[in-house]
Amino acid sequence: MDWKELLCLQKALKSAPEYYAYLVCMFNKPNENPELKKMYYSIINKIHFCPAEKDGIVDYVELRNWLEAFRSILKENNLENKYFSIIGGLFTYSPLGSDGVMPCEAVRYVIEEYHSDELRNAYQINELNKRGFYHSSAGKQESDLSKQYEQNAFALQEAYPHTAQIYFDISDYYKKESIEERKLAEDIF
Repeated sequence: MDWKELLCLQKALKSAPEYYAYLVCMFNKPNENPELKKMYYSIINKIHFCPAEKDGIVDYVELRNWLEAFRSILKENNLENKYFSIIGGLFTYSPLGSDGVMPCEAVRYVIEEYHSDELRNAYQINELNKRGFYHSSAGKQESDLSKQYEQNAFALQEAYPHTAQIYFDISDYYKKESIEERKLAEDIF
């Protein structure tokens, strides 16, 4: 089944961190059967949600409660070192903020509180991976994406500098990709 069709599972994961923590713990369990690990990995890779999100809104207090419970479970299972990279990846599925800027305000607050390298890197990698496969446009698509991410970063810069930096970095990545794609296209023709 497609993730978008699993509404009950989505609701459970968004509201109860123990369900997602269970999957993460099972995937990272030492000496686990390789076939089971493969299955858990497949499931985890299909799961895309922002914790505590309800109808496109994330309440900050509920998000903090979800994160604290999730971190506690990871700690009990000696996986706390994966915490920031996991939540950084989840945060990329945040709804837009009330101002139309990514991510929503509750996620911005958490990023500003934690502002760790692991969280930032995981967020950036996940955001870049969300693009998926694409056709070459001689750098045009990358240039457009760079501008979009830069606009988002400028909108965040004053109130949320750490969150803005994530988007500036993504913008820079696409700017470099645009130049490389353009050079490649010129070399071909």
